[in-house]
Amino acid sequence: MKQMAIFERKLIRRLGLSRKQTLIKSVAQIWPEGSWDLKLSVAVVAVALLAAVFASVLAPQDPYAQRLLARLKAPVFLPGGSTTHILGTDALGRDILSRLIYGARLSLFLAVTGCLGASLIGTILGLMAGRYGGWLDRILMGLVNMQLSIPFILLAITLIAVTEPGLGNIVFILIATGWAGHARIIRAETLRLNETGFIESAKAIGQREHLILLKHYLPSLLPQIVVLASMDVAKFIVLESSLSFLGLGVEPSVPTWGSMAADGREYLATHWWLTTLPGLAVFTVCLSLNIIGDWLRERLDPKG
Repeated sequence: MKQMAIFERKLIRRLGLSRKQTLIKSVAQIWPEGSWDLKLSVAVVAVALLAAVFASVLAPQDPYAQRLLARLKAPVFLPGGSTTHILGTDALGRDILSRLIYGARLSLFLAVTGCLGASLIGTILGLMAGRYGGWLDRILMGLVNMQLSIPFILLAITLIAVTEPGLGNIVFILIATGWAGHARIIRAETLRLNETGFIESAKAIGQREHLILLKHYLPSLLPQIVVLASMDVAKFIVLESSLSFLGLGVEPSVPTWGSMAADGREYLATHWWLTTLPGLAVFTVCLSLNIIGDWLRERLDPKG
């Protein structure tokens, strides 16, 4: 490590660059090429991820601490606000900014976990249905059509009534409602790949089935999987917020963007920021993820 640091300093001096210039060049290399809305979306998602990962460091207050003498304080940009609570406090005197930061951690964790599970299951089932066809295709697509015909809220209420609210059950509900969309699209793309020349060549030379799936199908399906996953993270954030808003999510004391919006419903006429701020967080992050998803589709989709 010490030798690497010495080598880095020598290289920087030889190139005549300062550390600041080197950092700027490194960021410029990974910064996406595109319009201002794409760059702003990347910045918004990056801030949300940083808030989720370093919530315990970034949060100015304890998100669970109740201070009834400081309840319903206004944000700093409104009359009566103070820098002690930059975005104000809720009905129990809890700091809204701190709860928004911790809410990002839980909302993004549930959305990303649900997206990974739905992508994995949907990709495997869609690939099997499109590759092998026959009775397997009919059964799997029947399950897909059945699942897509059930409204999300109805399915969520049914599953939670059987079990109970909790992190594991929320992830299960997101996976149960998200895999079908992945399976249908992956199946359609697999059917297209079945007729391509390189798949026929691999079968003609006697390549094993699992090698055909791993070396030919999956690399060709990867762009669609990535684009679908980026879109589903935004969708799952909205779905999780909807469950928490209806009281079907995690425990009420746990900060999530949906539960924070639900807590502020009774004060919407007089203390609008209690509901507006978490709703704005959901809107901003989901819009940014959709913009990034559109950019990924254009860059990765061979038909785009």
